Amino acid sequence: MTISDNKLFQDPPPKEDCPICMLPMPHAEGICGVRTVYMPCCGKYLCEGCSIAEDDEMREGNLKQWCALCRVPQPSPYTDEIFF
Repeated sequence: MTISDNKLFQDPPPKEDCPICMLPMPHAEGICGVRTVYMPCCGKYLCEGCSIAEDDEMREGNLKQWCALCRVPQPSPYTDEIFF
């Protein structure tokens, strides 16, 4: 076997799970109607369901405007302010 054959037969990278709900996320955007949301502050991805739930809770005032993963203050989608 050559080196290129070894690369060919390697296992694929493990599927990434949503770090909040732990459900598997798709590799391609929109498969089965599931989308992912990129968090630019920490470079992680969330499933769209967790992102929507987080936005709803922030809108109702139950959560602060922070990233759910790294806790960096986020600009509000409704105003351009950052809450501390």
